Amino acid sequence: MRGQFITSYGKIAEQTGLGVKQVRNALKKLASTQEILTNTTNKYTLVTVCKYDDYQSINKKGAIKGQPKGNQRATNNKDNNEEQYNTIIGIDDLFERYVQDDRLNKSFQNNFRVTQQYHHKYLKDFTEEQKGKGVFLNSYAEYASHFYHWFKVQRKNKLSQKPNSEKTL
Repeated sequence: MRGQFITSYGKIAEQTGLGVKQVRNALKKLASTQEILTNTTNKYTLVTVCKYDDYQSINKKGAIKGQPKGNQRATNNKDNNEEQYNTIIGIDDLFERYVQDDRLNKSFQNNFRVTQQYHHKYLKDFTEEQKGKGVFLNSYAEYASHFYHWFKVQRKNKLSQKPNSEKTL
């Protein structure tokens, strides 16, 4: 079914760099706010993203349905609706959207204890690297997730190159 996937706490922990307990708590939080439904067995977890199709509906301007007032809205025009599923959101648009997401930026900066300037420098580097590789990311959430993982690798590599006394960012 669209919006469903089978995974495990361990697999998510491995992919995100979080601990299994953190993953379990994050999924519980998403379930408590009715953003996802989970069905867990001793071998796997079935995750269902509630309103998945709403999150995937993008019009040709790149606006997502249900945005706050003042943002670009999807139209009911038949021609536009037919085109909306064939539209690619450019990585530069995803970058701009990420930079404007104050809540995500503050959370990232607090979690990694970095300044906004440092954070955005790495965000620009990530975006340029993805453009250079011709990488296509399907959504804002995918962009943010890929940046998070990319940043963790960059940070780990940078820390591993410093002597022990200098291992702070």
